[in-house]
Amino acid sequence: MRRPVKFALTLAVVLAVLWCVYALWFDPRRGTDDKAWETGEPATLALEATLTNAQAQEDLDFLLKRVAERHPAAYGGLPPEVQAQYDEEIRALGSEVSVLEVYRASARILTTLHDSHTGISTLGAQSRQLPQGFSFSWEGGELILAEASYAGGTDIVIGGVRQAERYAQYKGRKVALLAGVSPPELYERYKTVFPVEMEAYGQAQFALIIRYEEYLELLGAEPLETNGLPVLFEGDAEPVDLPLSSPVSGDDADGSGDSGGDPAANPSFYYELDEAASLGILTVEACEMSQAYKDTLRDFFAAVRDRGIRNVALDLRGNGGGTTEVIGEFMRYMPVESYDTNTFYARYGPLRLHINGNGQKNKMAGDLVFTGRLFVLTNVWTWSSATNFAAYLKYNSLAEIVGAQSGNDQVYGHILCFQLPHSRLMMTVSCKAYYLGGEPGNAAWTVPDHPCPASEAMDKVRELIASGNHAA
Repeated sequence: MRRPVKFALTLAVVLAVLWCVYALWFDPRRGTDDKAWETGEPATLALEATLTNAQAQEDLDFLLKRVAERHPAAYGGLPPEVQAQYDEEIRALGSEVSVLEVYRASARILTTLHDSHTGISTLGAQSRQLPQGFSFSWEGGELILAEASYAGGTDIVIGGVRQAERYAQYKGRKVALLAGVSPPELYERYKTVFPVEMEAYGQAQFALIIRYEEYLELLGAEPLETNGLPVLFEGDAEPVDLPLSSPVSGDDADGSGDSGGDPAANPSFYYELDEAASLGILTVEACEMSQAYKDTLRDFFAAVRDRGIRNVALDLRGNGGGTTEVIGEFMRYMPVESYDTNTFYARYGPLRLHINGNGQKNKMAGDLVFTGRLFVLTNVWTWSSATNFAAYLKYNSLAEIVGAQSGNDQVYGHILCFQLPHSRLMMTVSCKAYYLGGEPGNAAWTVPDHPCPASEAMDKVRELIASGNHAA
């Protein structure tokens, strides 16, 4: 065999072995289950289904091992509080264990990491919920029924009572008991199974999830034995049953943002121009990278240039994140040759790699680069990559943040998906830890320069433009 051929074969074998070693022990995505997450199959077992003690332990062992292998906080060993919670949950397991009990135990273990990207959830489960038109919110430390619009229609009459009028009277009322538990007690339980990075987001998310029967079960509220959610309002002697409806798909977390451009064609990103105010408004509802997103940015900044627009508002209210690629594409239209992003530590099996995000070279978009005033609108539902979006722009002195602070501090992220072997609960675990400006996370860089109720953020932008006021 000729020497070059022998060398090539040897090199191929060595590379193949190295690739196998990487795939088996170092690749963060080894053994992940994105397909189940995307398709909902196989679905999580019914919450009332039971596992043997051995099966429940295998599920919790699987969960703990994934954390130990992948999470940045577990580099060098599991945090003591994680191990202690796991030990406590194992001791508490009975001879038969319901899927709901595994769900709670898993949630309590993962919550000790204080990472909202690392968690447990059901997959493909069916849960009754309050219909659209009914929602809760916190006001002055009290839980209230914020909306009570009967979804069945204004003319529905049951038992001689017009249903729209029956429920409308409860709008704005303080809740004393929800499914037999006081809201403060329920919220304390919530914080044991859901990590709360930012208190405002925790309260907002709590007010959202208590509309769902599944989460009320997770929090240990009284079983809902009727087709209604029992709510006792302050000052009343008896609870009223708010109507429950069949499950619907999708996330009904309520973000806000002005529509414009062609939202029907590009539902996640669109724009409008207000030439009278010299304002261009770009709404990005999700951090989804695509050619359509690139085309929208180019068209938007071309219109801003051609019409002499001096102010741009980037609306990230309600944006729950996605990929940070959208940030790099947006940066092409910013007047900087380089910019700083998160420095992060990434888990690669037994290794932890340090990646410096400073000094990113910017591929500027020529004469489409915007040199005017940039505002970023955020609210409590601005989360994950959208939090990064706002933070990078502020950290690089490119924008002023208007509205309410985004919902998470973004210390951890870049999730990996796994499914527990017996209960089929779906877990996500972070494999990166982020630092911006030398501090963990982005919370310091998402504090609004111009704080105001998020629903009034666009009005605040127009007011700032008219007055010429800038952030201090």
